Amino acid sequence: MDTERRCLLVFLTCVLGLPLAACSPSSPSGDGATDGGDAPAAVDRSGDGPPPAYDVAGDARMDVDLVTGRACGSSPVCGPTGWCNPATNACQLRAAPREIRFVDDLLPILRGQGCTSCHVPGGAGAVEGTVHVPLVLNGTPQAAWSALVAVTTDCSDGLARRVCVDEPRLSLLGRWPLQLPGEPSRIVVAFESWDNPQLQIILEWIAQGARLGDVPPGDGGPPDRAPATDGADAVVAADTADAVIDRSAMPDLGAPDVAPDLAPDLAPDLAPDVPVDVGIAADLRPDVPPVDVRDTATDAPDVTAPRMNGVPTATPTASCQGAVVSWPAASDDRSPAAALRYLVCWSPTSGACAGGGGTRINVGAGTTMTTINGLALQTMYYVSVLAIDEADNQATTAITTSFAIPSNPTNAPLPPPVAPLMVTPSSATTLGVSWGAAPPGTCLLASQLRYEICVTSGSACDVAMGTWSPAQTTLPLTTAAILTGLMPATTYSVFVRTIDGMGHASSPISGAAMTRYSFNANVRPALLADCNNSTCHISLNRTAFPPSDYATLTTTVPAPLAAACPLYVNTGNADPTASFIYAITQGATCGHGRMVIEAVGLEAIRSWIAAGAPNN
Repeated sequence: MDTERRCLLVFLTCVLGLPLAACSPSSPSGDGATDGGDAPAAVDRSGDGPPPAYDVAGDARMDVDLVTGRACGSSPVCGPTGWCNPATNACQLRAAPREIRFVDDLLPILRGQGCTSCHVPGGAGAVEGTVHVPLVLNGTPQAAWSALVAVTTDCSDGLARRVCVDEPRLSLLGRWPLQLPGEPSRIVVAFESWDNPQLQIILEWIAQGARLGDVPPGDGGPPDRAPATDGADAVVAADTADAVIDRSAMPDLGAPDVAPDLAPDLAPDLAPDVPVDVGIAADLRPDVPPVDVRDTATDAPDVTAPRMNGVPTATPTASCQGAVVSWPAASDDRSPAAALRYLVCWSPTSGACAGGGGTRINVGAGTTMTTINGLALQTMYYVSVLAIDEADNQATTAITTSFAIPSNPTNAPLPPPVAPLMVTPSSATTLGVSWGAAPPGTCLLASQLRYEICVTSGSACDVAMGTWSPAQTTLPLTTAAILTGLMPATTYSVFVRTIDGMGHASSPISGAAMTRYSFNANVRPALLADCNNSTCHISLNRTAFPPSDYATLTTTVPAPLAAACPLYVNTGNADPTASFIYAITQGATCGHGRMVIEAVGLEAIRSWIAAGAPNN
């Protein structure tokens, strides 16, 4: 068969999908040929129903799990058809209803999680090592896949490799972006735990065999190769519709010499003697150079940074130690919104993020919300967000916002002070009070709590009745106070409740006590009422011995009639019977007859002497 006839036949069979040995998968244009080496065969996506249930006992074998002691939950091994998922610590089948594709599913994750900060030409991750070959993620998918599976994907020898098909959980591709306890700090921490959805996609891809799969034309890979014709290295153009030759320009070849087993597969309009207009790639025609069908605008390097839109928002979380930050999606001339990733920075110092400071996290492609933690209550924070496109161009201007973590943002009831409330008289006009500090809550600090004190000798200080009128408000961390300006010998009820700076208050605790007796307000009136009469001290009242004279009472001894008498008031002895003015009310003393004083006055004298007989 001459060259032109063979070329036409190749076109009709390979390009139009008709069977021919030259177009079989074993040829250079088949699915199994890649620049990345011999890839495992692609999984048939037609589906034969759900995979059978996994049988641990029936599939048990001495493999890497058992040899190295890496059991999976209650199972000693997972067997060749299963793998141990570290998120559940249980075996699951390698076969799955959906095939994880390297180009569509895995590569966007690697590019979107910031791995390209190192794995680019000249980057730290693209340097030749003793175990790993250079890995470049912004090149062709075939080259990236080849570097990931280079040397071997069997890790039963104990060596660390990027991909461990026999034990996916040991793969560095999954472990390096995950900060595990006890391991060195990572340069980029993309996943917080094994059950991260994107990390689970990586593990399932490895468990399915870490295959390259189909690579769409124009995805950075080489053009599809057609079988050589008569030794010619012919290349089929990526889009044959862009280069068509009129049939009239071709020589009359007559009926093509087609193998008999191809005839049933020919469409009716391809039968002999039926005119057919066929477009043939220019580079299949002799002496016609290949047509460059690349879009030069798309193939040019992407140097344009994404453009930020709108303003981010921040909402404190219920824990009062974090906030949910969200923002509008950025725009880019090449990368779709779903492919843009983001750099979020926050700091309690204004301008710190713009100057390279602050705390930073990477947010995966297509995600416009994240939660930041470790924040302090009643603190202002400044947040900035920058977009990064698929070519690692970073937005030049960040969008920013600021917010504060308030105290008790959920308006929960405050904890009350710790009982009991101790109320102690300290003078005729003062009371001392003390209580236990209210316990701080999740959203409260002890330094943010203060206390209100309400005191009454009647029915005031009732929150429900609206009569709460605090006499004092303490400073933070203060759990004691002195109440002043009170009346002598008066019983007071005292109430204390917790408050914060936002108007929240707790229920109160309470206590009661009476102020001490006063010489001028209680004792002196009793003496004047009961001792100043015609038969007792009326003459002395007006001359040498006025009972109302504090100095006279505390330094004078009555004239003894039968025996020595004590001082009228013995300030050095708290026992009231050691003072004449009280002892004589209990019976005859040193020859003096008993003096009768009414009960209220008598209790005032007794209590006043017991308190040290102050001159108040």
